[in-house]
Amino acid sequence: MKNWFTKKTTRFSEFLWNILGSGFFAVQAALILTVISRKYDIETAGMVTFAYAFAVLIYAVSRWGMRNYQASDLDEKFSFRNYLGARVISCLIAILITFVFLAIQFASGNYAIDKLHIILGIAILKVIDAFEDVILGRLQQKDIFIAAAKMMAIHQIAVTAMIMLLAWFAIPIQFLFYFADAFAVLLMLGLIWLTRPLLSDTHEAISRRTVFTLLKECMPLNIGIALSVYVSNIPKYAIDMYMSEEVQAILGYIMLPVFVVTLVSQFLYQPFIRELAYFWESGQLRRLYKKMLTQIAWILGCTVLVLVGCWVIGLQILSWMYHVNLLDYKMIFTIFLGGGALYALAFYLNVLLTITRCQHSIAIGYLLATAVALLSQKTMADRFGVSGIAWLYLVVNAVMFLVFIVTLLWTFRKRSKQVQ
Repeated sequence: MKNWFTKKTTRFSEFLWNILGSGFFAVQAALILTVISRKYDIETAGMVTFAYAFAVLIYAVSRWGMRNYQASDLDEKFSFRNYLGARVISCLIAILITFVFLAIQFASGNYAIDKLHIILGIAILKVIDAFEDVILGRLQQKDIFIAAAKMMAIHQIAVTAMIMLLAWFAIPIQFLFYFADAFAVLLMLGLIWLTRPLLSDTHEAISRRTVFTLLKECMPLNIGIALSVYVSNIPKYAIDMYMSEEVQAILGYIMLPVFVVTLVSQFLYQPFIRELAYFWESGQLRRLYKKMLTQIAWILGCTVLVLVGCWVIGLQILSWMYHVNLLDYKMIFTIFLGGGALYALAFYLNVLLTITRCQHSIAIGYLLATAVALLSQKTMADRFGVSGIAWLYLVVNAVMFLVFIVTLLWTFRKRSKQVQ
């Protein structure tokens, strides 16, 4: 099995397996909703849509912004065991946040029991993904990205298929995701066991002080990425507070192509993080600029392709998939897609700022975007409905992009002077 995980080391193999793993992770909710929309009612679909939005936020907290930091830690400033210890703590924090949030919603009577169970089950599923991610980060750090990509692909495909199978047989919705959690834990343990020979590490013991230093150092990344996930799902949080579960479900359907842009952008740069870090540390800024501009061009090209595809036939296909007429939402979809493109660009700049160790700027950008959202979402929802939420999404992502691009250009200019 060790040979199978590592035998194909071409860029194309890495790219293909990364597409499978990241792709199924990103569209898991959309695939599951195709079954849930048929076997359950639209209110349940709305609850699952929001639960995934919340769970992705919990996933971000569980990762603590460490993945890109770990993958670009070429000199192994922190040992794998300390990364592992830090991830255990961050996962426990994420679970605690979930229970506190659900306790508040239960006490206030905002959520039905079924919704509480759905949110908890999916949140646990994403915490499991986040714990496995520290293993994937180690494999990428050791320049065995192909193994990380294969491991993620197997996990995400199997878990997605299991959930869809359970939903097809209409398992009571309050139990469905708990069964999936149990399956995901067993699968993760099996995959870790198979890849354990690849996880070489020093014999350095876990240091409590080092673990907390790592958590502290990645805190700005954690805040930034958690806020970025919140910003990416602002429409769903606003609808959860001010609109119905039916509207939530419809929004989840039309947002699927929007997230395709972010997904494809991650395909383009995730396998190259180690290479980008090398360009930065070795002062090869011209090569870094070229790679950056190429990837930005691909993100913009993907946006145009998705827009044309959805206007021509994509929304018709989604209408058929989810048994809802989405053709009346073309303009709203276009606004959301514009916001999604800006989000994808900002998220890519987030990676570059992490490599250049400007993580404090990431937190500032997301804090500004979050402040704009919190101050205006009620007004936009009340006065303009779903279209107001779409415009808000576009504006907050534009704020993030501007902060990040200005910071990155300033950082590059400073580094260029050092290299000369």
